[in-house]
Amino acid sequence: MINRLIQYRSSFELGNYLYKIASYGSMLLAILSLFLISGIEFILLSFSFNLLLAYLYTLKSVRKIPGMILLLLNNFIYIQIPILYMFSKGVEYNFQGFISTPNDDSFYYESMFTGSLFFIFCFLVLIFGLLVGNSVKFKKSLDVDQFKSPNTLYTWITIAFITFYFIFLDNSANVLARTEEISKGVNVFAFFFSDKTFQTIFPVLFFLIPIKSKKKSLTWFFFVLLLFFALNMQGASKASILLIFTAFFLTPIAIFYNENKNEVIWPCKQLFMFGIAISIPLFIFASLARELSGTGVTFSWELFSNLYSLVGEVDLGVISDLIFLRLSAIFNNFILIFSHYTKEVDFSYRLHFASYSWSSFLNLVLPGTPFPEAYVPTSQLFPKVLEQNVMESHLDNITLRQQANTQPYSFFGFLMIVFGGTLTMFLSFFSGMLFSLIYRLSSKVYFKAVLVFAFSVIFNSYAFEAGLQFIIITFLTSALMVFLLNFFDSFKFR
Repeated sequence: MINRLIQYRSSFELGNYLYKIASYGSMLLAILSLFLISGIEFILLSFSFNLLLAYLYTLKSVRKIPGMILLLLNNFIYIQIPILYMFSKGVEYNFQGFISTPNDDSFYYESMFTGSLFFIFCFLVLIFGLLVGNSVKFKKSLDVDQFKSPNTLYTWITIAFITFYFIFLDNSANVLARTEEISKGVNVFAFFFSDKTFQTIFPVLFFLIPIKSKKKSLTWFFFVLLLFFALNMQGASKASILLIFTAFFLTPIAIFYNENKNEVIWPCKQLFMFGIAISIPLFIFASLARELSGTGVTFSWELFSNLYSLVGEVDLGVISDLIFLRLSAIFNNFILIFSHYTKEVDFSYRLHFASYSWSSFLNLVLPGTPFPEAYVPTSQLFPKVLEQNVMESHLDNITLRQQANTQPYSFFGFLMIVFGGTLTMFLSFFSGMLFSLIYRLSSKVYFKAVLVFAFSVIFNSYAFEAGLQFIIITFLTSALMVFLLNFFDSFKFR
């Protein structure tokens, strides 16, 4: 039965298959650009960008870039599709889908082409930096640590249960805090057994444990997948399917792609199509659950059933626009930043933003709140940053949770605010090169997995300082989990 859902496949063959699909998908978007977009400059930009990516995905040197398999999915969903969507809407595109802006849409539309061109240029420069860093030769070949005992799998499963338990309690406490408008305490166990950390390294280290029975391995892998899918849904994650697919299936391929002998687990066609089919309904219901979590209304099965009965009455056009707007958040917000920060910007405000971000970061990593004036993360102060107003913390713990509206800056957007356009281009190149160098110098597989995860967090930049804190926590908690695995792996059971 389990073989009909998931199966072992070659990571190298799967990687090549995914690059092929990404290349064809990019060519399709290039063709659609000719029919859906009006305005010759927008047509040419979307067409040439997608065509260039379609070509790059065929190059072996690009395919070997660390974590590139994950990046191509990110490209397709959060860059290529939004570009096509935003360009096709043209002057009718709503830049204020999820945020109030200082100016009207026409103001931002004037910068759409030049902002998109700059974003694409920085993105390609980043890819070039990754390519250069990955081309550096090292004398020492990197090792892949293998566990010794097949029984280490049961240690991993035990950690899965522990993590699930503490994060389930933490999620429940979050919902209660928002519903009852009370302050939520820090759960130390939820800190050390982070579900994000577990989902990042479990699917990778799973394949370093000796296999007794492929059938049992597949069963346990799928069971843990379902366990954390349920946990993501409990946390009202609107991208549960995508997160699970990325963590459990794509990340191992990204790590082991250049190790031809490694097999990874991959979903069968039926499971893959089922996941696609339920992704949109789950997105809608998770969105509703998140909105209801602060109103006192319980998202019960009865409410779920009542909402489901109304699905046929929902305007599909409205739903599709809602989804595409959500996917466009990163690119949309960059255009907003570009529109304001290519104009004359007071250097003192750049320093103010950098200083606030640093103080906010220290609040996140140091005991207590040493800088209460920087309590609110920058992701919730995006409108103030656009208007270049003084950033202040006027919310307490309770109100902060009630009014949470986090906005992504994108890596390029953050650099634009702090350093301006010219330095953003140079820093994009050096950041890509540095990432590749650190990745190739890393000898631990779990460390590579966390690095790839860190790259995606920084690229989206939902508050740069919060991203850095998140990465530090992930490195620390992953080291703890790996220590536990190695400790129990050293025992010999008969």
